[in-house]
Amino acid sequence: MPILIQELNYTYQLNSPFERVALRDVNLEIPSGALVAFVGHTGSGKSTLVQHINGLLKPTAGKVQVDDIIVEPKKKQDLKPLRRRVGLVFQYPEYQLFEETVLKDAMFGPMNFGHDAAKAEQLAKEALRTVGLDEVFWSRSPFDLSGGQMRRVAIAGVLASQPDVLIVDEPTAGLDPQGRKHMLSLFARLHAETGMTLLLITHDMDQVLEYAERVIV
Repeated sequence: MPILIQELNYTYQLNSPFERVALRDVNLEIPSGALVAFVGHTGSGKSTLVQHINGLLKPTAGKVQVDDIIVEPKKKQDLKPLRRRVGLVFQYPEYQLFEETVLKDAMFGPMNFGHDAAKAEQLAKEALRTVGLDEVFWSRSPFDLSGGQMRRVAIAGVLASQPDVLIVDEPTAGLDPQGRKHMLSLFARLHAETGMTLLLITHDMDQVLEYAERVIV
């Protein structure tokens, strides 16, 4: 699923005393199935940029196109089809976990996109197995898990919706060296096995050198 960004501009709190330009005239093309890393210092606009790709933010000017879906300023549109195809895992997974059990949390995405409970449960279980979270955890509260386990639940919740594009924002932040290695190996395997487009935000140049096919600075 190709991604095309043209003359993208984004300003936070537009027309207010706190107005701040975050992105200016960004042009970018990402082919389907690519593994791309985004690097840059804190505040450079990495997260702002990728949040446009799944419609969490809409451009102040310019446009974002994901396959045949075009997002433009002031254009009223249903962005649910875009968010089903582009999954986003935030840097802090606890921000996107909310259900009472791990399994229910992983089921939320598929149910939100129209699957019945049985199908959603099937997809959730497949995704939890994919991320390596044992069945013993599925009936527990996600808030009783370790940071690394919570991250796996958050990733499973996105994967259960079967996106074509997966965006992960600093996926190894706060993990120990072994946890970082397991997490990055998981993404590399997902990319290799499914052919999905994978966009990785990171500060770690070792990760970039080992895994990325292309780097956006």
